[in-house]
Amino acid sequence: MFQLLKLLGRKAGAPPGRAEYVGRDWGVAPRLEVLRYGPEGGELRREQLPDAERLHPPEGGVTWCRVRGLADLELVKNTAALLDLHPLLVEDALNTTQRPKLEQDGDRVFAVMPLYGLDMEEGLTRQQVSLARRGNLVITFEEGDAPALDGVAERILRGTGRIRASGPDYLLLVMLDTAVDSARVVVASLAERSELVEERIMDKADEDTLRSIHDLKRDLLFLLNGLRPLREIVARFGDEAEANHFGRHYLRDVREHAASLVEAAQALRENLTSMMEATLSTIGLRQNEVMRTLTVIATIFIPLTFIVGVYGMNFEIMPELTWPWGYPAVLLLMAGVVAGLVIWFRHRRWL
Repeated sequence: MFQLLKLLGRKAGAPPGRAEYVGRDWGVAPRLEVLRYGPEGGELRREQLPDAERLHPPEGGVTWCRVRGLADLELVKNTAALLDLHPLLVEDALNTTQRPKLEQDGDRVFAVMPLYGLDMEEGLTRQQVSLARRGNLVITFEEGDAPALDGVAERILRGTGRIRASGPDYLLLVMLDTAVDSARVVVASLAERSELVEERIMDKADEDTLRSIHDLKRDLLFLLNGLRPLREIVARFGDEAEANHFGRHYLRDVREHAASLVEAAQALRENLTSMMEATLSTIGLRQNEVMRTLTVIATIFIPLTFIVGVYGMNFEIMPELTWPWGYPAVLLLMAGVVAGLVIWFRHRRWL
């Protein structure tokens, strides 16, 4: 989270619309992949430079340009020039900490959405994908390799689903649905982890449990920072984007999924807050139990220490010192004091 905050701001005095990549190194060599498809089929090829003539959509079809890796600023700017994107939008595409958003201006649509994933070493990951559409040309600016979008491209090439027979707005809607699905997988994983932590609370609540809850809450906060605006994007995506019967129902379905996902994440975060309070209470009760036990033990030994201290004084005139039964009498006295204190503690339910 703090690493993300370091990247949020640009340098003071920098002009707006400055093309500068702000983000992590995903180890992806910048490249341009072009997918042209229509009702009859689709083809995928790799281009060195964006060429408007070669990117012309087929008859009744769509051209999808994927800029994969944003470190090559010239490639990003030249591709953005195909849609005559404003420099501020290019800056948003390069700033991978940009808040998800949607802008619609006539037939031009620009959106920023997050793609979430889980990594064995890094845990929760977030990649930013910027979508731009004008006419039948769709451009995505992808921070790194996006396997979720690879699945969309594979569906187009195989001809499964309705993407080939639908327009460019339907492709954007499928991408938004993919972003929602990527977040759903993460929420489900976090829910499973929270169940394991909850079982641990019932068994043994300790500092490790608190640390696990804190990590889960941090991941959920990181997730919700992108999910809430993503829900707004899906909700604002115009009904006119897909006027056919199937498109309207699909849009409504994606909206419901996004809304329910945010509600599930918020409910999980509230549950984690309750779990943290329960853990703290359990740890506090355990500490109080330990302190009570130590207090009882100390209270029992206080009168014994007093008796031993009295008879440990070096005085010559002490009647009990010359009495043959003095030592057993003192031991019986000490045992009686202990027994009396234990009975009294049990009566008060302190022991």
